[in-house]
Amino acid sequence: MRRSLATQALSVMLIVLLPGIVLFADAGALMHSSGGVNVDGKSAPSSLALFAGDKVSTAAHGVATITAAGSILTLSPGTSLTYGTNTVQMECGRLAVTSLQPGFTAKVSNLLVSPASEDTTYSISHGSGKLMIEVRAGSALVDDGQQKMTLVAGKEMSLPSPESCADPVDAKQEPPARGFHMSKRNIGLLAGAGAGALAAGVVIAERGNKHCVSPDGSPACKCSNTNPNKCQ
Repeated sequence: MRRSLATQALSVMLIVLLPGIVLFADAGALMHSSGGVNVDGKSAPSSLALFAGDKVSTAAHGVATITAAGSILTLSPGTSLTYGTNTVQMECGRLAVTSLQPGFTAKVSNLLVSPASEDTTYSISHGSGKLMIEVRAGSALVDDGQQKMTLVAGKEMSLPSPESCADPVDAKQEPPARGFHMSKRNIGLLAGAGAGALAAGVVIAERGNKHCVSPDGSPACKCSNTNPNKCQ
């Protein structure tokens, strides 16, 4: 009788928990947000599982952090993008990305930006007729479909953009999204554990100082430091 009751109890628990387990296993990422964030045009709760095709937009004071396997994305106020499997299509605003391994791609305008090394951090700013990509750690590959360029830590690329976007909010003025904080070691554990581990819920906020612009001779890139040696 006791074994039968235990079996019945276990069966009930599985019926209750299995849908949630399957949900998070199928979800591509977990998002934490505050200050006003919409997903597919509807106001999002502070924590939400994201699926491929979900459209995320942050309000004037909204911030969001998206945690996927091996990558952390931080959206500043006024940022809009579409989430996909191992990729995002960014429209406007400012996006910071930390990836512990290659494989994640951010699309913006006609460019594909992806980590070219392990433990890479870069940001994309798109606003007011200007597109800027800055690498803070590691290296990133920028591909426009015709040629590729690798930017290393301390370099940034600035390009004109015909698309109409408002100026992104300065990263120094961004309030962090609310949630659980996570070390890079634990982000790496997520990469090995898969999307199901996202149910734990994590958040990270990007911070850092501006670096030199890549002096590669391109009219789209220039050095922001008066000492040329600082830009090599």
